Amino acid sequence: MLHDCDCRHTKTIRSSAERVGSVLHVPPESIVNIGGSDYVLVRTGDADWFVTDVQIGERHESGVEVHSGLEDGCEVAGEGVILLKPMIAESLRLK
Repeated sequence: MLHDCDCRHTKTIRSSAERVGSVLHVPPESIVNIGGSDYVLVRTGDADWFVTDVQIGERHESGVEVHSGLEDGCEVAGEGVILLKPMIAESLRLK
């Protein structure tokens, strides 16, 4: 978990995990790849973000398919999240 994360550089997108048909989609900029695995930052409180491992599928105009790891309507970090990649990688090492 990233506590008091400086997410000024991210555009938080509310309810961005949305169903298109039967599959969840998130904006492509929400996905961070580290070591061959894909992650998304999910908001869990006012200033708390949880690094969540996701299994993605195809990329579409509507976003990237997420087959596991997220729920409908969860709030994820979007544009600019790539700037947080070093912090995300560090939080994964601490798990």
